[in-house]
Amino acid sequence: MENNNTINKPKKLVRKFLLYGLLSIIVILFISHWVWKSSGTGEWEFVHEIDGVVVHSMKEPGSVIMKYKVNGKFKSSLSGIMKLMRDPDSCEDVGCNESYIIDKEDYPRFVHYTFRYDMPDPFLPREFVVLSEFHQDPESKEIYVDYKAAVDKLPPNDCCVRVTHMHNIWKFKPLGNGEVEVEFIMDNHPGGMLPYFLVNAEFTDTMHLEIPALQEILDKKEYQAAKVDYVMEYDEVAAVEVTSAE
Repeated sequence: MENNNTINKPKKLVRKFLLYGLLSIIVILFISHWVWKSSGTGEWEFVHEIDGVVVHSMKEPGSVIMKYKVNGKFKSSLSGIMKLMRDPDSCEDVGCNESYIIDKEDYPRFVHYTFRYDMPDPFLPREFVVLSEFHQDPESKEIYVDYKAAVDKLPPNDCCVRVTHMHNIWKFKPLGNGEVEVEFIMDNHPGGMLPYFLVNAEFTDTMHLEIPALQEILDKKEYQAAKVDYVMEYDEVAAVEVTSAE
């Protein structure tokens, strides 16, 4: 009996050690998550500038995913940019698929459409159902276009994780000579089981690549020659309706 007790005693100590260790890890993870979620200034903070592309990030209290702001320049017509931004046929060029217009509500100002992005195994694809809003200043020709999640516009689909939080904003300010100043604000939570600390780390390291990657697409012939009927180019004069006074 003494021998059995002597053998079992170390086993019990090991089990207790493992149990306490596991509980300690859970407590540490919970506290770390709470501290991270509660942290943040809600203000833009400089991350880096690489090859003329400036990246800022923002951590807001209550959110675990960071926002990002990217500033740079395109060499393109405004029509080429809008074809890339809002034409479902351009989806494959930027790496998405299954894109189509759901409906046009007060087009071109509003349009609902959907698209998907594949994810590495074992994660499901992300499905986006969005409302895009477009504005263009008739004098400066500056363009504002955004994408907000419109989750209930389509029924749920078992193929994918439906992205429920998205409000991405693009601003394009023409400077002349084919140059366009770009500002991109990304507020997008991919959802699902993706660890948020990996998402934040990936975006922090790669957001500066957005501008040059899109410029490569804009350099293609179909974008260089694009004409979008609702877009005024920098050298165009806005049509003014003149009525004669009686």
